[in-house]
Amino acid sequence: MSRAAGGGRLSRLWAASAVLALLLSSCGGSRYHYLSSTSTHTFLKVPSSWQVFQQKQILAHLDVTDPTAAPQRPFPFFVVFDADPSPSLDHNVRGNYPLGVVRVRTLSADERDTFSMASLRNEFVPVDQVLQSDPNAVSALTPPTSITHGGLRGSHLEFTVQVPSGGSFTYDQIGLVDAATHTVWLLVVGCNTTCYRSNEATIHRVADSWTVKGK
Repeated sequence: MSRAAGGGRLSRLWAASAVLALLLSSCGGSRYHYLSSTSTHTFLKVPSSWQVFQQKQILAHLDVTDPTAAPQRPFPFFVVFDADPSPSLDHNVRGNYPLGVVRVRTLSADERDTFSMASLRNEFVPVDQVLQSDPNAVSALTPPTSITHGGLRGSHLEFTVQVPSGGSFTYDQIGLVDAATHTVWLLVVGCNTTCYRSNEATIHRVADSWTVKGK
């Protein structure tokens, strides 16, 4: 899905896992990790210097950090990647190094009745809620782009969010939902705004590599 075609550049996210097909390859001196989930038709690449966390690692981290948390339904595909030299699942997109999330999840029956483009926009950061609290807290780096591709529809967003305690973070988000409103695909890459500006080209390359083949 190219940027020219409108496909563009393709904390509460840690959850359980399901059996999936994941290809992680950085052999032959490649500059990238190549990630693939054939069951969800999802593909992307991230720099080989970035740490990729798979679902089992994310789940184990959840068990340690919040053993009382209610069990979550597994995601068909869920990975986290961290550019920090000392990577950790405790990091988030407010940090000093790019951090990304790729997640494919199945909507519940109740969600399917009400899921909308606004729901997709708020899938990672509740931007509408933030704007209700402070209309100046969220700004778009580029105009939001609507996406239609292979029976999927969605949006590409690039937002800066002001943090009430000070500072800001910026993230690049691509979200897609299928025609049946059954499955949501999400890619988010971001870090604090100073970091984002320094790493913008790399972040965009990662987002540009994200491909979801429509059903």
